Amino acid sequence: MAPPPDGSVVVYSAVWCGFCKKAKAWLTEHDVPFIERDVEKTPGAQDELAGKLKAAGVPGGGVPVIDWAGTIVMGFDVAAMERLLKEKPPSKAAPPAGAAPASDAGG
Repeated sequence: MAPPPDGSVVVYSAVWCGFCKKAKAWLTEHDVPFIERDVEKTPGAQDELAGKLKAAGVPGGGVPVIDWAGTIVMGFDVAAMERLLKEKPPSKAAPPAGAAPASDAGG
């Protein structure tokens, strides 16, 4: 699994997670391109997330977790995402909203 481009928005999620669906819908509605990493299906996603949480000094334990250009958002936190949308406009280098690596397809 290739690391996400600098400045990108990465959503760590699981298919059964309702708040993950809400977070992805919010990002799509606000035209924020993001990369999705399913922590149960995408090889290496859980380890990648654990490394980011450890580096940020944030305890793990659930999804969604959003890495917004290096800022970690735990859960579906609309206020934090609205603030980041203004402070850190998403990178144009990220794939279209909802795009996932080919290995996630058909899940």
